[in-house]
Amino acid sequence: MELRELVKLITSEVLKQLNCPAQQEVLVLLTGGRAIWPRVKFKLEEMKNRGIVLRPVLSEAASRIFDPQELSRIFGVTENLEKTELLATVKKSSLVMLPTLTVNTAAKLAGGIQDTEVTCLAGWALMMGKPVIAVTNSADPDSPELQRLGLAGGKPEHKARLRENLKSLARFGVKLVEADYLLPGVMQALGCDPINNSRRFRVEGVLTSAKVQAAAAENYKIIVAKNTVVTPLAKETAAEAGIEICYE
Repeated sequence: MELRELVKLITSEVLKQLNCPAQQEVLVLLTGGRAIWPRVKFKLEEMKNRGIVLRPVLSEAASRIFDPQELSRIFGVTENLEKTELLATVKKSSLVMLPTLTVNTAAKLAGGIQDTEVTCLAGWALMMGKPVIAVTNSADPDSPELQRLGLAGGKPEHKARLRENLKSLARFGVKLVEADYLLPGVMQALGCDPINNSRRFRVEGVLTSAKVQAAAAENYKIIVAKNTVVTPLAKETAAEAGIEICYE
């Protein structure tokens, strides 16, 4: 082994111990939120680099959508587990994560429906009182991702129903975050390196209600970059939460 590779290996192991000394396991429930995957996969790779053990379970849609080689690079060898093994996996997991939550999965979980492997695992985690974290971008009707796909122009009543599903998940104890805040959210839930010591959310592009909710949950200050669009609902949510939106 070359000296450079040896130094890299030692540095990696030291970082793992500093950031997550318990080598905690996270059960990753992948559904078909393809629009957000390019951003989420880098967060998952960073978690792996920080010493977090990721155990993936794929929905049928995710199995068809995502590249097996890419999944193998992130998670290693994936295997199908029996139901009893899945239940045991939930029990020993420190956290259950839904990084590609879809509108469909959010609606099922909000209604207490457990008719698929993924919804069963998420439901079991909630019933056990396990920490559960979900990325909202592919389930939030106000997200830029759904807007780009042309899926955010429906009736206000329908959009309100989708928003209510996410609110129900939050009431159940699910920590809702946007993709950009998945890593600090997971690290904090695991009691590892908090990463963001400044207690600030710096937002670029679009400030949505979901981002404001994430900041409120962590008592972060919102810093809005130049030319960032602040949606009316984000302003309303910030006012209700008593959070000041600061502009650069």
